[in-house]
Amino acid sequence: MKAFCFTRFADLPAQYRPLLEGAGAADFFYSEAWFQALVDYFYDDPGALRIYAVEDARTGEPLLIFPCRSTRVDPAVKGARILANLGHTENFSPLALIINPKVSMPVILLIAFFRYLATEPVLGEGAPFDAIRLWPIETDSETGQVIHYALMAAGFRCQTYANSYNRFEDTAGKSHAEYFAERSSNLRHDCRRRLRKLEKDHTVRFELITDETDLEPAIRDYVTVADASWKTPASMYAPWNLAFLHEAARAKLLRLGIMKVDDKPVATQAWIVTGGIAQSLRAAYDEAYKNQSVGALLTNFMVAHVLDHDHAREINFGYGGEEYKAKWMKAERHYFGLIGFNRNTRRGRYFAAKHIIGRKLKRHALVEPVLDAARPPVQWLRRLVRKPSGEGDGK
Repeated sequence: MKAFCFTRFADLPAQYRPLLEGAGAADFFYSEAWFQALVDYFYDDPGALRIYAVEDARTGEPLLIFPCRSTRVDPAVKGARILANLGHTENFSPLALIINPKVSMPVILLIAFFRYLATEPVLGEGAPFDAIRLWPIETDSETGQVIHYALMAAGFRCQTYANSYNRFEDTAGKSHAEYFAERSSNLRHDCRRRLRKLEKDHTVRFELITDETDLEPAIRDYVTVADASWKTPASMYAPWNLAFLHEAARAKLLRLGIMKVDDKPVATQAWIVTGGIAQSLRAAYDEAYKNQSVGALLTNFMVAHVLDHDHAREINFGYGGEEYKAKWMKAERHYFGLIGFNRNTRRGRYFAAKHIIGRKLKRHALVEPVLDAARPPVQWLRRLVRKPSGEGDGK
């Protein structure tokens, strides 16, 4: 195995391009456009981009691409050199680890790669990473088990933590009519009744933007609805969010829905359809129309499109366990995060002791009373057993 590290996608050797482009074609969240948008708009440290490329030492065939970032900003491991995967903190994107489908034993490749990271000096630092943080990883998945095992086999001490929750539904081969018939009678009745009532007294129109055509006026409507909703502006139209809408539209994967009543935008939803999965990422409605269930009516319109036109094999509502999602999605899954502490560095050993040994101590029923009675000179023990926090926790 040979491994290389680059700080720009433009520097990635030509032989790696088919692997990167193939992954991006299958799923937008593995594309160079997505990774670059994160670097340009989402993170505050754009110079932290690291792209690891691994190839067969004999043949030169690309085996793995890992777009990630080098950072020291992590509350759980303050001051440490961290290698973190490149992803969105709301976790609607998968772990950005691209492995060549021809690799028959990914675990062996990952063990070798993680051993390399445990000893190879960080660019410009002169020492290896103290820790690796990876998320989101689906709980009980084969991928998660392989990554966890490979990190431990490479010598890292590992800690897992609950990361996120997702509502979804398998819709392979299912039409909207079939899907809608499986929802509760209350939901079906409410959607039909509310739409008939609105159409009786008003002009109701649903608009859908799927590419850059008419995107700008649709974004203006999107912002108008967001301003009239309960959502904070940053959650709907911060520069990062608007950049994402443009990138998805450029790739013709965006599904931006606008519901209008008498030409006034009253509800909006931003979806993306990629890899056969339709994901609802942003949603808001004008609170003045809350009693008209405009959010539910637009949801039904969006679901109808992604099933009958995009033929999505799965639909999901992204991160979060809001109650309304259970009305539309029947299945659920959980994700975890993983921190691997490098035993080859002083900080790696320190934080491994603090978080792994410390957490075990705190679980012991006899420890907390001792800490409560401790004198100031031993308060370091209380700090030692505090639970870690950090990027992605509970996200």
